[in-house]
Amino acid sequence: MGSTKVVFYLRDEIFATHKPILVPVDAKSTTILKIELASERSAPTWKAHFEALDDHRFHSLGMASDRGVGLVAGYHAACQEALWVSDQFHEFHDLFTLCRQWERKAYGAIGKADDAAQKFDHAKSEATLQKRLHQYEQACQACEQAIAQYDQLNMLLHLLRETLQICSPFGQLRTVEAVRSELTLLFSMIGEIDHTAIPKIMKPIQAHIDDIVVPFQQAEAIQAQLLEVVPRQA
Repeated sequence: MGSTKVVFYLRDEIFATHKPILVPVDAKSTTILKIELASERSAPTWKAHFEALDDHRFHSLGMASDRGVGLVAGYHAACQEALWVSDQFHEFHDLFTLCRQWERKAYGAIGKADDAAQKFDHAKSEATLQKRLHQYEQACQACEQAIAQYDQLNMLLHLLRETLQICSPFGQLRTVEAVRSELTLLFSMIGEIDHTAIPKIMKPIQAHIDDIVVPFQQAEAIQAQLLEVVPRQA
């Protein structure tokens, strides 16, 4: 009989001919542990899937996944003592997608401002000159607004990436309290951006802050265990 392997799952599904294929990946080695074609993605289906993995002696320490209702419920039913963590890719996907959209919008606005400048340079009559000057001023204003909007969100998302690192650039473990405080401030600043899409995106993220800081709680617990056997200075 083979030995039991303790793993941390990364979990999602892919689709083939409109049917879900359940795929668990070992976070450490990125090994696909099992591929299963399923008829649907209900909690009982996921529960049976996880139990089959346990029968193959893969003991789950925890799992990171999206918030799929069936997936999360099935995992909790099969692995009641294990940890579930919301993965950052799905948690912040809409924010980064919006940032890319604003980046393309900003570049488009730069192009329109450049076109307006060239048309202004080729104006022949006074009436045409005034008309194109007005068009150029409008294009520049739209360009400045688009660039400012993109730069603001891009800067805040850069700070968000840094905040979500387990350790600081100096190698110090980030505490749960500090991370929560930084995230709360960043979420508030992002929420202040004047755009209709922002409140809809930010509302669930702000509601999930307790889940987002779970990895930092685990890191603190691991550090405490290590300090019992390894001197802090080492």
